[in-house]
Amino acid sequence: MEPIWAVGLMTGTVLDGYIDVALLKTDGETITEFGSYELVPYPDETNRLLEKTLAEARAWAFDGPEPDIFVEAEAAISRAQADAVCNVVEAAGLTMADIGIIGFHGQTVLHRAPIPGRIGATRQLGDGRLMAQLLGTDVAYDFRSADIAAGGQGAPLSAIYHKALLASAGCPKDTAVLNLGGVANVTWISGDGQIAAFDTGPANAPINDFVRSRGAGDMDRDGANALAGTVDEPRLAERLTIPYLSQPYPKSLDRFDFGYDWVEDLSLEDGAATLTAFSAAAVGAGLDTLPTRPTRLVVCGGGRWNPAMMKMLETYAKVEAVAAEDHGWRSDAVEAECFALLAVRTLRGLPISFPTTTGVETPQCGGRIVRANRPGDPILTITDAPVDHWQTIHEDLFAYNAAFVGEPNRSELQVMLHDQKGQVIAGAFGFTIWNYLYIQWLWVAEKHRNQGMAIRLLEAAEKRAQKRGCTGAWIDTFSESGLAAYRKAGYEVFGELPDFAAGQARIFLRKSLEATNKG
Repeated sequence: MEPIWAVGLMTGTVLDGYIDVALLKTDGETITEFGSYELVPYPDETNRLLEKTLAEARAWAFDGPEPDIFVEAEAAISRAQADAVCNVVEAAGLTMADIGIIGFHGQTVLHRAPIPGRIGATRQLGDGRLMAQLLGTDVAYDFRSADIAAGGQGAPLSAIYHKALLASAGCPKDTAVLNLGGVANVTWISGDGQIAAFDTGPANAPINDFVRSRGAGDMDRDGANALAGTVDEPRLAERLTIPYLSQPYPKSLDRFDFGYDWVEDLSLEDGAATLTAFSAAAVGAGLDTLPTRPTRLVVCGGGRWNPAMMKMLETYAKVEAVAAEDHGWRSDAVEAECFALLAVRTLRGLPISFPTTTGVETPQCGGRIVRANRPGDPILTITDAPVDHWQTIHEDLFAYNAAFVGEPNRSELQVMLHDQKGQVIAGAFGFTIWNYLYIQWLWVAEKHRNQGMAIRLLEAAEKRAQKRGCTGAWIDTFSESGLAAYRKAGYEVFGELPDFAAGQARIFLRKSLEATNKG
């Protein structure tokens, strides 16, 4: 496949109020060209809606019906991100016709890792179909569900893109990639090209939540609070005994799996310092689980801009921490670029998750594709009204079938029974087509039932069908009395649709007419 322009979209779990939009030219395996990148702010009302949505998602916890607010939030997210795509593409001097596909991650509102005996669960809000309609471009979305359904963690998915980045930059083999979003995840490539990736622990989420709880802003901007504070070392040492940190990979986290309650009694500065140190030390614990511990981390994501975090990575993770920009990468763009590449991989049917990244048994081609309508594409119409063009469909379908099996010779067939006053007391309606008689409806007035009238109707219809050359008949029912009557007339069951009506199965029966013909 030739490289195409793709747009990647990402909004992190930290709810920083921005949409990451990045253009990438790629074939899904290598990077041909980096395009424009922008952080586009959400409207204030959308930010407020998302905060409320996340709170309701936590209360829901995958138990029972989804909260009603999901519908409103999903539409708002999809429209806002579609607008952002239009603006960034236009500013880049391109049109939507230049874009091959959009990678729409959506907003993660809840993620639950699998445990023995229970598969995981994940929910990203984002309507790929709506976005495709708004932009007129193919959209890949819902990247995590297939991996979860196959027994994987559903995260992290960035590993295959990190591998492409490391290859493009010619990084030494002792280098890994660390992404610091709401959660921290690391990608490591072995000497023979095998990928390992996992969530090491929290990154920015608990720090931001803690700062907000003190009314000191939305985040610890520039690490100012942490740099002014003192790490509570005994408290940190106790926190580092949490089993997750030494658990073998693959493993994943929700942004709420680690909170800030354990530092609530500390000052703003000391709490921020201790939380930042914990995030950094958790990275070090994760690196210890790798077959070969990397000595160098290329750091991307929002946490890259926190000087306290970068300093503490060297102190507590005991590793050289290098900004992504030092390799010509765009730190804030990496996650959005990742989903541009994953979208192209989805388009090509290439895997996006692997046993050593999410724990899934076999590599998974996640993501769903929505094809956009383009000029000249067919227009889909759904209606409850009669179809004006039914005759055209009917004639063309029969002509198509006739080319393979001959003319159907469809002919209607009706059989009636009347009383002495001329009133209809029973009737059968159907048709013959090719070699079969189909009895579509059979009815007997209630006071005339159990008098053999159904069998009389069937016998008369069968004789007429035989004269038309039919060799078989079929009928269906979801009535016990009808089933008994048809069996008595020589019909046998060959299939059923369970729970067709009010708990009743629809039974399909057939009968050979050949023996009577030969006699």
